Amino acid sequence: MSKITFLLTQDLESPSGLGRYWPMARYLAALGHQVKIGALHSNFNSLSKSIEKINNVSIHYLAQMHVLKKGSTKIYFPFWKLITVAVYATLKFICFILSDTADIVYVGKPHPMNGIAGIVAKITKKSKLFLDCDDYEKNINHFQNPLQKWIVSFFERILPFFADLIITNTMFTQQRLISAGISPKKVILIPNGIDIERFIKPSDMELEKLREELGLHKGWKIIGFIGTLGLTSHPVDLLIEAFKKVHQVIPNTKLLLVGGGEDINSLIQISNKMNLQNDILFTGRVPPDQIVKYYHLMDVSVDPVYDDLAAKGRSPLKMFESWACGVPFVTGDVGDRRMLSGEPPSSFIIKPGDSGELAKGILAILTEPSLSDKFRDLGKKRSQDFYWENIISNQRHLFEVKNNETT
Repeated sequence: MSKITFLLTQDLESPSGLGRYWPMARYLAALGHQVKIGALHSNFNSLSKSIEKINNVSIHYLAQMHVLKKGSTKIYFPFWKLITVAVYATLKFICFILSDTADIVYVGKPHPMNGIAGIVAKITKKSKLFLDCDDYEKNINHFQNPLQKWIVSFFERILPFFADLIITNTMFTQQRLISAGISPKKVILIPNGIDIERFIKPSDMELEKLREELGLHKGWKIIGFIGTLGLTSHPVDLLIEAFKKVHQVIPNTKLLLVGGGEDINSLIQISNKMNLQNDILFTGRVPPDQIVKYYHLMDVSVDPVYDDLAAKGRSPLKMFESWACGVPFVTGDVGDRRMLSGEPPSSFIIKPGDSGELAKGILAILTEPSLSDKFRDLGKKRSQDFYWENIISNQRHLFEVKNNETT
């Protein structure tokens, strides 16, 4: 069995940390591998302990992330403070990996802080370097200046050439890497998936209690979005525009926006300008173990997208999670979404970037019970193909090290 160490630039409550890297680590540990995670935290000074062991995975929080999260907002450091935070985090990653004996160093996202430490491990420890590319980083991140964007873009381009194996979750990114000169043999597609233990249906009593806390009447139709309220990668303003059209047709609809992010205040202002302040509920950031309850309040779950590079490079976790919870899912025809939805499609696929088309898709689900039932059933069935336990079991050979080589 292998010693596998993940290096993550986010904590295990972030979307990728919780939805991708944590289930990977947990199920690799369940297969008998020795798994460790070195990670940054969104509010490092708030931690009561920085080291813990969960499900046989040793978790070490090393330093502060490049952003500070408090409540439902992100606080971006001034540029020179950001440089200090990033350099310190890089040194902590390097010290962590130099004291480690990993056979495989798994760099989650091609960022400079964990990427440099991964290269150090490859050179000094002869560890295998695995690189996970689950987004198009230069197109989804919030950058304060051109230099910051150049640095991230540089490492996103250069790190794949150092990696022994590159793992990505979309065919778009797979082809982008191959087009950049990476050997096709080095690029493996492992899609996002569902940690099914997180999405067991809550009791009716739990759901009723949450409904009362949120002030949602049973007769209302609930349109939901769960994710980061950051317009760079999630055009929630497009969803608000679509919701206004839906609300004009079905007045007893409410839009439930679950999550925090740097644009939450801007989105609140947009909803106020549209006179929707009484019909859109911003919950703010919600504890990860409570997310499943919010899904089960929804009549339809939405992933608003434009046909852009950020959307093409993203495999939305909310799609898999909606399926697992039996919630009809509406999204645009961008990237792998149609392919992932299977045939017949388990998602309602519409033209991207058009609030009118998005509204039509939502209205179809809300007004046609047979269509809603169809997507509930197809989604539940499709979700079974993406259980993380099965994904990792099917790819277990990638993580087996023999005579210092991956098999």
